[in-house]
Amino acid sequence: METLSRTRKTKPPQKISLENLEKKIKKPWSPISIAELNGIISVRMVRFQGEFPKWHFHANEDEFFLVLDGEAVIQTEHGNVTLAKGDGTIVHRGIKHCSKSENGAIVLVIERTETKPAGDG
Repeated sequence: METLSRTRKTKPPQKISLENLEKKIKKPWSPISIAELNGIISVRMVRFQGEFPKWHFHANEDEFFLVLDGEAVIQTEHGNVTLAKGDGTIVHRGIKHCSKSENGAIVLVIERTETKPAGDG
């Protein structure tokens, strides 16, 4: 999927409507790409609904989560972080975690482009 940042190298900056992008999310836990920064950082939007299928960690990547709508819980081996609209948190590399949302949430995730959603283990 081509992201806005790849196409705007020869174009002026474009407005990104998060509300319109939210409508493109087809199913929970299937992120859509919003932008790529410097070829190494991806900005993705994902719908949390229920619990992510497995606990996992990322060996070499940190992840930043920002709740745009709803409420989400980032469960970690060190305890849970509950996030409401406008709240964010960082899960550092190597920390086992599993996200969930009882009533659904729209979350912006900023991470290295090569980060696998299901983690490294």
